[in-house]
Amino acid sequence: MNQTWLLPLQQALERLDRSVTFFYRDDDAGWDTPALLRLLDLFDDLQLPIDLAVIPKAITPELAAILNTRLVQYHNLIGLHQHGYAHVNHQTVGRKCEFGEMRQFDQQLHDIVAGKEILHDYFGNRIDPIFTPPWNRCSQTTLDVLNTLPFTVLSRAEKATPFSLNQMVEISIHIDWLKRTHGERWGHEQVIRLIAEKILMNSSIGIMLHHQEMDQEDLIAFKQFARLIERHPNIRHKRMCDLTDQIESVMR
Repeated sequence: MNQTWLLPLQQALERLDRSVTFFYRDDDAGWDTPALLRLLDLFDDLQLPIDLAVIPKAITPELAAILNTRLVQYHNLIGLHQHGYAHVNHQTVGRKCEFGEMRQFDQQLHDIVAGKEILHDYFGNRIDPIFTPPWNRCSQTTLDVLNTLPFTVLSRAEKATPFSLNQMVEISIHIDWLKRTHGERWGHEQVIRLIAEKILMNSSIGIMLHHQEMDQEDLIAFKQFARLIERHPNIRHKRMCDLTDQIESVMR
């Protein structure tokens, strides 16, 4: 795969004179396990940390066993946290949302607690106190629920509707590796141009992945991107739970 598409990022890196931390959130763990394992193998090869947003109702005993084994082997490189409950839409109008305005406090509390218990049964205290809502959407009620539970971090897209966080903090995703506009998928070169812009503005950059939508070309492109930035002395990589020292930089 020709690497001229990385030129805008290479030029941005040449201008970079301060530290920038990258983190990677892969959504929908529980769906398409073979694709998930291919992505985890890639991150293992790159020795990069990755955070998996796990759908409680989609997790299987078989996948849980695989992830528990990998957590032991690569415990500093893999983070797990809750991704909604069943990843189903409960909105009858508007954009898809599992925890939207149409669901009351008690309904949301029931599902979030049920999901939390499923993940605890499989992974115990290896689950990080982070909540990523499906489709990066939720309501203020969701925050009210999360504040009654042992969650400390909400993770959504950078331009999500702002809410009162109370005791929680928000770690935002800035880049969708599989970004679409009006249903049309961006090319890798368009995504790289966006990363190049962000790298000169942000101290932290969160990249969202969806393993089940990534084909071999996507994996190769990501590997080329990762190999390029790893060579820069000012680039760091962290799990989301290790971002607390930079939390003001990644909060919206």
